[in-house]
Amino acid sequence: MEIPLAAISIAILGYLVALPAFAWHRRDLLSFHRPLWAGYGSRRARLQGAAVCYAAFGWPELFMAFGWRSSMTRRELVGERSRFRDERNRG
Repeated sequence: MEIPLAAISIAILGYLVALPAFAWHRRDLLSFHRPLWAGYGSRRARLQGAAVCYAAFGWPELFMAFGWRSSMTRRELVGERSRFRDERNRG
């Protein structure tokens, strides 16, 4: 069974194109410390989901990263992080 060159090219291109999105997605998920995740689901599950999507030839991770970037959960976590930082800086 021979795999067509086009399929191999699409897979390699997917990995290359999705690598920056995967790196950003992972870094962004890790930027929210564990206490902030209470009530928002599992950070570990989201990290594993991103890795699985990237492993599936990269292309699905582009959709995952874009979905995360524009999600309500991320907006709420950003707000929680800002409030936490404000409280910490006030003393």
